[in-house]
Amino acid sequence: MVRFAVTPFPAFLVLGFVIAASEGAPAPTKTLQKIHAASGLPAIGYIVLQDGQVKDVQAVGLRRSNATIPVTIHDKWHIGSCGKAMTATMLARLVEKGVLRWSSTLRSVFGKTHPDLANVTLAQLLSHTAGLVNNPDLTYLVCIQYKTLPKQRACALRIMLRREPWLPPGTKFHYSNSGYVVAAAMAERITNKSFEILMREELFGPLGMRGVGYGSPARGNRDTQPWGHTTTLDGKLQPKLSDLPLGFAPAGLMHMPLQDWVKFASVHLQGGKSGFLRQKTFDRLHTPVLNGYAFGWNIDNESEILNGTNFLFHAGSNGLWSAVAVLVPEADTALLVAANLRDKEKGDAALMAVVKNLVDRFVVSRIKRLQGNVVSRTMPILASRWEPKKDFGSLSFGKNWDESEGCESW
Repeated sequence: MVRFAVTPFPAFLVLGFVIAASEGAPAPTKTLQKIHAASGLPAIGYIVLQDGQVKDVQAVGLRRSNATIPVTIHDKWHIGSCGKAMTATMLARLVEKGVLRWSSTLRSVFGKTHPDLANVTLAQLLSHTAGLVNNPDLTYLVCIQYKTLPKQRACALRIMLRREPWLPPGTKFHYSNSGYVVAAAMAERITNKSFEILMREELFGPLGMRGVGYGSPARGNRDTQPWGHTTTLDGKLQPKLSDLPLGFAPAGLMHMPLQDWVKFASVHLQGGKSGFLRQKTFDRLHTPVLNGYAFGWNIDNESEILNGTNFLFHAGSNGLWSAVAVLVPEADTALLVAANLRDKEKGDAALMAVVKNLVDRFVVSRIKRLQGNVVSRTMPILASRWEPKKDFGSLSFGKNWDESEGCESW
């Protein structure tokens, strides 16, 4: 696991919310308790940001399924591919500084590549239109022998750049963890700094995200932080500290407290007003290229429950954890939910049930008021009738969740 200290964030970025470390944890709502009890998940946590203030933060369950220590609202959660937006945002900072361009090509940065990859751009890598394979295959295991993470990425890069792309670049959307690793390697080559240092200097430090690390939040055989979990063939939960190779962190191997995650969400809700990036840069990050995917975000406006309102979302999992982020800029609201198990049936349904309950509590009435009309139907009251696999309406992430999380995908 990689950890690092971060510098205080600058005065120009004053985020309008604070959760003190001494603050007592609120009792989990009955809805969350009911969803958790039916889900089979060891633990679930969420945080809600609205109008720059944390409106609710909850956590229920156990840090480790075969122990007795409960999770807290200050624990750290592995967010998987929800970290892709963070990688893209760091790269956006470099673009604004003139270090990179969205149009920078693999040939311009690395020189020799497979001929069909030469003109692949940074923008194509971040929007999953570069045609690269989704996940590295077993060939990449040779890269783990290198002691530093940049050298692991450089090894993977040598393999990827001499292979023919999976699809012709720029023609189709094809979700690719590999693409985000290559994009980060472009920044490493140009700046001569590691991805981890760049994330600290350009993102985590300026935003005051002091609790961020990579890999499992827990270490050793201790329960000071939650463990990830898998399910055995006989249906039992098995705690695990493992993760994917940390050299592939740009694709989404970050862990952090909910309170740090929400700082990142806040600047994407504020856009240019945050002072963190120019508005036109946020617009680029939030503009879909193909299949509704922008740079680290899925963009949608077809939710009946939100009456056509645009929202940003992403799901994440490394196979042991699961997470989902939903941002509704028109309602100035962010909903972030995580669990320490990936279960494609009851577990995923539970996370969606939590999201939908939060939408009902914090977003629907605001959308009605802002739009001056009546939303076509309201969210079911999940506290009284939540069931696994039940369809809770048209705020759905199924297609994007499945496509973006191939191979348990990061």
